[in-house]
Amino acid sequence: MVAVGLKFPAQSRPQQDLPVTVSVPQLAGRKAHVTVSATDVGILNITRFPVPDANAHFFAQRRLTTDAYDVYGRVIESFAGGNARLRFGGDIALEALPQARRPTARVQTVDLFSGPVALDAQGNARLKLPLPDFNGTLRVSALVYSDDRYGKRDGEALVRAPVVAEAGMPRVLAPGDRGTVSLDVQNFSGAGGEFRVRVDGEGPLSVGEGQRRVRLEDGAKTTLEFPLLAQPGNAVAKVRVRVDGGGYAVDRRYELPVRAAW
Repeated sequence: MVAVGLKFPAQSRPQQDLPVTVSVPQLAGRKAHVTVSATDVGILNITRFPVPDANAHFFAQRRLTTDAYDVYGRVIESFAGGNARLRFGGDIALEALPQARRPTARVQTVDLFSGPVALDAQGNARLKLPLPDFNGTLRVSALVYSDDRYGKRDGEALVRAPVVAEAGMPRVLAPGDRGTVSLDVQNFSGAGGEFRVRVDGEGPLSVGEGQRRVRLEDGAKTTLEFPLLAQPGNAVAKVRVRVDGGGYAVDRRYELPVRAAW
């Protein structure tokens, strides 16, 4: 085992690069690599996936196993011949219409992986992981390996925008249905201020009272509700959410299929 140093910012903004520095002085001047991953802690809490430990894997105790082999391929003669062609068939279902497919998940899942990165002569590696539009905690883990030595290290990084806006809405609507968009807006900019909120519908979807102004102190949160109305049509509509204020802007689109019940 080798000691691994792992360095990255404790807090970052979404849609920026997360710089990661890995240092392994014991492998200076030797050929070695490192892989770095950044995974949403919410996913890890469900799967209970541990940080990979190469040393424990290769040197773990294992019970005896039995392998069976045969020589059928040498005793059964192989004849040259053509492949049989099917001369029967049946009906096949048509491809589903785009508006009939399962809506895209609205929860942003994050699982970033760097791939193997070579350590330099001093035993260091510097890389950047591109962060998506995500707010939450990531577990950053590094696995270092050479021909005969291994090491690991992990830590947590907070990814949070100065203004967080998350929308909740129905998964699907039929023409004429009414619903509600619940928008949570929270201020993490470090100072209180006024925020301009705008929610629009794109496609066969209309949003009422789509423009609001709210004032939020630092750390404060509010929930706004906007009425939805599905217009005649069959398409994957979108709800566009925009929040401006505190020197930061949020611009997101959420897919919402509109289709008849038959």
